[in-house]
Amino acid sequence: MPLTFRNFVNRINKHVKMIVTLPKDPIILLGYINTKLRDDYSSLALLCDDLNVDESELKARLASIGYTYDSSLNKFI
Repeated sequence: MPLTFRNFVNRINKHVKMIVTLPKDPIILLGYINTKLRDDYSSLALLCDDLNVDESELKARLASIGYTYDSSLNKFI
């Protein structure tokens, strides 16, 4: 895999704990997470691991507005 800027950042992130402040508004959170999944991550587990986010808590927050994670589509629907 060629070393692109995104690959470089991903390598750095694996060695440094990132402090990520997720949007508080659930609708904005939905857009943020689905964009990250589309552009940067092949699964929710990888996103949560890289961003140091509890996967079950994230799923619960988005379930509160009627969205569930679809792994085959890699997005919340």
